[in-house]
Amino acid sequence: MELTDAGRAAVRRWQAGNTEILTAARERLHPAWQHLIAAALPALEELVDAIDACAEDPSTAAAG
Repeated sequence: MELTDAGRAAVRRWQAGNTEILTAARERLHPAWQHLIAAALPALEELVDAIDACAEDPSTAAAG
């Protein structure tokens, strides 16, 4: 499946909107919470990679 130019533009708008929402929400947090979230980002990136891997190959979903 391939997106049309209009589809790609819609995805970019959706991503930009979500980025703005997340940035605004994060900025409302106490600095200590912001720090903890920043410290957790590497683990969250690993989680996203694991989710992507499971989505690509469902047989790995049960692997530990």
